[in-house]
Amino acid sequence: MLARVSQVTMFVMVTWCLVLVGTRSATAQALCPAADAQPFRETGIPGFDAGFPRGPEIVTVEADLGAFGDTVLGGTWRMPNAGGFANDGLALEGVSFTQDMEPGSGSILHTYDVVVDLRALGNIVTDLEFVVVDGERRLRLGAFTDIDIRCEATSVSRTFSISDHDFVSFFSGGGAPTLRVERTSRAGGC
Repeated sequence: MLARVSQVTMFVMVTWCLVLVGTRSATAQALCPAADAQPFRETGIPGFDAGFPRGPEIVTVEADLGAFGDTVLGGTWRMPNAGGFANDGLALEGVSFTQDMEPGSGSILHTYDVVVDLRALGNIVTDLEFVVVDGERRLRLGAFTDIDIRCEATSVSRTFSISDHDFVSFFSGGGAPTLRVERTSRAGGC
């Protein structure tokens, strides 16, 4: 009987180890889908070959800035529906502008702490450019360059400033400006 108990115990221990190893592998693949052996093109994301974009991919995401001009001091405007994963294997999960007004050089600047949340399916490097568009008028707010994302969620932040003249021009008087975020992505290093 003692020999039989040892065999059962050994079986349970081996089974437990196999379950544990399988769970870790499944967890790693859930957190980093690029670890899957299938190339991305077979999973429905065009433009990918074995998990890396073929070349620089340009993706543009736009959002209505109607409520942006009403952001109070210290308040935060969040980009609605930033978007899911695009052809470049990158998701723009969130963009927020938190207002802080500082006087500068005799005029008032509307200063914003800009936070961008990104998630990548593989190793990707991206550049982001932020532009306000109202009809034919454009106002470049700023850019983030060489953001290296390695199959994870990443947050980056920077400060953008808008002169009082440009702020009034774009956000007063009932205009309908749009925030355009253009990103250029390429395969990252190992």
